[in-house]
Amino acid sequence: MQQKSPSDEKRNRYVCDNGNGSDNDPVKDYKIFPVAVKSSDILSRILTDRLYLIRGEIGEISQQIDERQRLKRSLDSEIEQKVCDVQNIIYFMELDMCNRIDKSRRRSLLEQQIGELYKEKRQGELSCWQDTVMLQRELRKAEKELRSSTLDLWMVRFLS
Repeated sequence: MQQKSPSDEKRNRYVCDNGNGSDNDPVKDYKIFPVAVKSSDILSRILTDRLYLIRGEIGEISQQIDERQRLKRSLDSEIEQKVCDVQNIIYFMELDMCNRIDKSRRRSLLEQQIGELYKEKRQGELSCWQDTVMLQRELRKAEKELRSSTLDLWMVRFLS
């Protein structure tokens, strides 16, 4: 049977032997011999994989928070632009010397529209805050899990 390097032992749990020392042909009938792998190596590998997944989850949550904040800024900018446009219409309407009654009613509708835009902005801010709080809660949970898993990994490595 050929000697395997320690890195091969970590990747392969079993070594095949067809009796002549060659393990290159996977089709032939081989005897399977278990390779001695420390349980701490397996546990260490599992914990390392877990850390990798948790770090990925933390990265995804952080990206979601950033994306939500970017979306909020974009919507706020859009609403502010609409408010500015309506206020400009009101201003130019005041300069016009047309019918006072029609102007008053139109101004009232435009001011109502501004109020609705600000209401939409407040609802967007509330929604953003709620989404961000939920994501930050998930982020804290994942960071806590990361610390715990990191500690577990260090303990396994220290004790082995």
